[in-house]
Amino acid sequence: MTSTLDQLILDVAAAEAPGAASVAILDDPAATLLRSALDTAERVWVASRTVMQAREADRMARELGARDRVRIAGADGPLRLDEFFTEKIDVALGHTPKSLEEVAYLAGSVPAGALIFGANNKHMDRGHNATLARYFTDVHASRGRGKFRCLVGAGRTGQGYEPASRETEAGTIVGVGGVFSGAEVDHGGQLLADTALAELRAERRKAKLAANPWDSWEAPSEVDTGRSVVDLGCGNGTVARIVLATLPDATVLATDADADAVVSASLTLAEFGDRARVTWDDAAGQEPTGSSDVVLLNPPFHAGTALDATLVQDLLDAAARLLRPGGRLYMVHNNHLRYRPEVERRVGRTRQLARNAKFTVLRADVPFGSQV
Repeated sequence: MTSTLDQLILDVAAAEAPGAASVAILDDPAATLLRSALDTAERVWVASRTVMQAREADRMARELGARDRVRIAGADGPLRLDEFFTEKIDVALGHTPKSLEEVAYLAGSVPAGALIFGANNKHMDRGHNATLARYFTDVHASRGRGKFRCLVGAGRTGQGYEPASRETEAGTIVGVGGVFSGAEVDHGGQLLADTALAELRAERRKAKLAANPWDSWEAPSEVDTGRSVVDLGCGNGTVARIVLATLPDATVLATDADADAVVSASLTLAEFGDRARVTWDDAAGQEPTGSSDVVLLNPPFHAGTALDATLVQDLLDAAARLLRPGGRLYMVHNNHLRYRPEVERRVGRTRQLARNAKFTVLRADVPFGSQV
């Protein structure tokens, strides 16, 4: 059943771009907009906001026998949208992003003659109009339907989108679209990295000293101190970048389900070459079991605008699956969230390593001789 909001978006699209031959689908949580586009358009471009949406788009297109008419960002071309779109699109439509930076990214990167965003009235303000006005000469609102309304941009100004970047102590951080924390260093992520690296650096130094005692006459021995690290829910890649810069023999998998996070992290970590691998995945589900020594986790705890403390459960299960026996999880969370019993139950023995006015860092160890 088509929701009131999705039907409004489809109706406004039909009025603004009648007979559109090429359609771009943006945020489409129920895949309703895609299904409609497959019925009417010759070519459909999908710029899913999450890997789960992209997988559903692929499944639906195949089920309807229309996969040859569909191009999906991240599957059939680059995930970065200004590289993915190679031709002009008649109309682009989707739910309105809550982040104005994501509005700018979509408006500036998707070469659509008309762009239609729809949302609850309370989630749109003049900032959305002003942002769209940088990319479209005509920005106007549709008539409302219940508590919903669409915002329409038409007539390109010719301005493109440039990702935000910032020089920090950790190096250059890049933020694309609606990635959490933009191009800034997240305070919780910084505490997570500092706390984990205090232990990992000390262990690396201890292993090298044990292999090469100061009073030995033997030639220096090689010792493998490399760590396989997963930054689970990597955001803009700040934590992964700090780890790579601090531990020269570590490799890091930075993974996230959010498209903008993956594009951001790829740019943030580009200089590290093969030591960094960035994937668009749901809780690292494509990675082998028991493939990492360390997992770093700074989990989300909001679904949209609502607090949802259960979001961490799948990520904790993923961490337990990824870690080798004897591996460890470092996790940061807001102090008001009582995650420790959940971490202990799903991963292993847990203790608190750090706490400040806002954040807590926990360490959980996977038992030797077992795979949690």
